[in-house]
Amino acid sequence: MPQDVEVVRSMYAEFSEIAEGRDIVSFVASYFDPDCEYQPVEEIDAIRGHDALVRWHQRWFEAWEEFRADVDEIIDAGEVVFAAITVHGRGGGSGMEITQLFFHVIEVRSSMILRMREYLERDPALEAAGLENE
Repeated sequence: MPQDVEVVRSMYAEFSEIAEGRDIVSFVASYFDPDCEYQPVEEIDAIRGHDALVRWHQRWFEAWEEFRADVDEIIDAGEVVFAAITVHGRGGGSGMEITQLFFHVIEVRSSMILRMREYLERDPALEAAGLENE
């Protein structure tokens, strides 16, 4: 659905603003369903609900002096949205610069993100989104 793509695009734009001081609690409340589930690649268990997602973001952003996420591609896959993003950052203590490509498969319900699964490789993410032939 086109509105789901716009929700995802807007979420990424505001995600980058967290590094500039945007409030994490209002970010999560604005974009994520109260029953949300996020499965980042570095976690064993999924992060569930607003409180857990706020804590995860707080912990994650503590590591960065500078950060931004660039949207490379978004595909409306019908039931889900596929997104490819490039993350750029500089570590808070180390000053080390990183660039990492991530792929997300996102389920949106009533203009709120319900489920978001992260991948490091494109093909498994495309397959999870039902786009393996793209």
